[in-house]
Amino acid sequence: MTTPSLPDLTLTQMLRAHAQERPDALALRQKDFGIWQAYSWRDYYNRARHFGLGLRAMGLEEGGHVAIISENRVEWVIAQMGIGMVRGICVGVYPTSPWNEVAYVLEHSDASIVVCEDQEQTDKVLEAWPQLPQLKHTIAIDMKGLRYYPEPPAAFEDIEARGREYEKDHPGLVDELLDGQRMDDTALMIYTSGSTGRPKGAMISWGNLHAAAPGLIELLQADDRGSSLSYLPLCHVAEQAVTNIAPVYAGSSVSFGESLRTDLFPGRAQNLGEAALRHLYQGPGNRAFPPGIVRLGHPRVFAYGDQIPGAVEPERKRPVQPQLLAGVPGPAEFHWPAPMYHCDDRSGPHFHRDSGILPDYWCSAAGSLWPDGKYRRGNRTAGG
Repeated sequence: MTTPSLPDLTLTQMLRAHAQERPDALALRQKDFGIWQAYSWRDYYNRARHFGLGLRAMGLEEGGHVAIISENRVEWVIAQMGIGMVRGICVGVYPTSPWNEVAYVLEHSDASIVVCEDQEQTDKVLEAWPQLPQLKHTIAIDMKGLRYYPEPPAAFEDIEARGREYEKDHPGLVDELLDGQRMDDTALMIYTSGSTGRPKGAMISWGNLHAAAPGLIELLQADDRGSSLSYLPLCHVAEQAVTNIAPVYAGSSVSFGESLRTDLFPGRAQNLGEAALRHLYQGPGNRAFPPGIVRLGHPRVFAYGDQIPGAVEPERKRPVQPQLLAGVPGPAEFHWPAPMYHCDDRSGPHFHRDSGILPDYWCSAAGSLWPDGKYRRGNRTAGG
């Protein structure tokens, strides 16, 4: 498969193009109570557009920051795309983070709105609320247990409804905003691991995402007939590549299981088979593949990071070696397939600056990215 030539469109502009050109094709699937719910490209675009307009009605300004704390589900990507459509910036927060880590990211990122998956994530935000004077609104996807709180969060579906009403008085606003979107506009903020200090907010542009797409599509052999399962955290650069960048630019579909806490453990691997995957992606630090992967016969399993031992099919003891996406770590600062990689004894590893490297960090000091045009990993100035 040769490297594809892609239209000069941002990710959100590409979503609109799919909705216009192939509106009824499958885009997303969410498993709820054992049943797969399907969403076409038209559904995806309409829900994202209305959610974004709902945020606009709540007072979100262009360049405003909206955080998301949730496991992988359709509402995550709908929210992310909606935020982008109205020129906001999406900030991902790990759903496994304790409340003090959530507080740090929300405070550091200057998020004015936060989308929480459920009561558990909302309670973390409420615990941190006194430390977050810039946070104005909380939205919950699953309102179970929240409706009788003294000040309950807004329901996700109500924000979509509010957006539909807002659109009546502002027809064409999303098209106007999308038409004016530029590749060097910031699309999202991805926080580093904090291995060399406090986590930093890597500011990823639409151009970064676009630059990564051709290599990803070629590597994953993604096309409009393919599908993938989203299960690594969407606040990490890796799952953004597999759930958003490659599928939206290639037109392939993405499936979301009922829960990461149950779907990838023994007895639940059937969810993976039902997703009819062409490939599965394995992240760094995960030394074991979800049980049942090999039995289900996925032809291609991908991994990135340090060399990962091959998985072993438990019944037949058949070794399976994943195909490495890149033989280097996967930091938030760039979208793989990685730009040119180099390592020397004096300065350590670095990546030559190109369109796949982040423009800067949020609230960074001057010169946080080296003036020689290279990003270096593993030092206190520009590391994660």
